[in-house]
Amino acid sequence: MEHLHTITRCKLWRLEHLKGDQFAAYSLSIPPLQMSKPQKVVLVTWLKPEPEWMKLNTDGASRGNPGVAVAGGLLRNHKGEVLWAFFEPLGTTTNTVAELQALFRGLQISLEKGFPRVWIELDALNTIHLLSAQFKGVWHLQVLLQKIKKLLLCLETKVTHIYREGNQAADYYANLPCSANHFTLLSKEQINALLTLGFHKLRTPSFTHLCVETLGTLLVACILAWLL
Repeated sequence: MEHLHTITRCKLWRLEHLKGDQFAAYSLSIPPLQMSKPQKVVLVTWLKPEPEWMKLNTDGASRGNPGVAVAGGLLRNHKGEVLWAFFEPLGTTTNTVAELQALFRGLQISLEKGFPRVWIELDALNTIHLLSAQFKGVWHLQVLLQKIKKLLLCLETKVTHIYREGNQAADYYANLPCSANHFTLLSKEQINALLTLGFHKLRTPSFTHLCVETLGTLLVACILAWLL
C-alpha cells in the first residue's frame, strides 16, 4: 500500500486506471464513490449493403489542415467485394475540402458505372452535417456542395455515420503516399492484380478466386501503400 501511495503522489497511477473494477477498489480500500465510471466499449464493424445496393466509403486527409491533401474511397457490393477504388492528390487544402472531394468523386463513379442505389458511409460528422444543412459560408465549399447535391438527386441514397475504426479501408486510400499527381481509379481486376503481385513480392502462397471483403480490403490498401 505504501508503494501505491508513492506512485500515486508521483502521478504514475490514478483511480481512473481501475476503470470501474469494484473488486480491485475493495482490495485497495478505495471508497466506491471515488471510483471512475467504467469506459463504454463500442463494437465497430463494417456492414455489407443489401443486394442491388452499393456501399460507398470515402475519406479525405490533409497533413496540416491546410496541408498536402488526398481524397480516397471505394465501392463495395452486397458480398463485400471491392469493385472500384480511387484516390486523388489535391495539393494543399483543408480536411473538409478533402472529405467533400472524396464524396464527390465516389458519387461520380457510382453514376458513371451504373449504380443507382448507394449507401454512403462517412466517418466525418462535419461532412454529413454540411449535406443536410443549408450551408452558407466559404464560396468554394458552396460550389463543391452544389455539385454533390446534384449527383445525389440522380441517385437513390442513404447516408450514415461510422466511427473511423470502421472506415479504415477508405482511410488507407486517402492516406496513400502516392507519387501520382492525378486522379486514379482502380477496378476490381486491377486491385486483385496488385494483391497477387504483393503476395509474390512477399513470397507468400498464391490464392485463386479471392473474395476481397472487409479484412481483404485493408490488406489491399496496405499493399497498395507499399507498392506506390
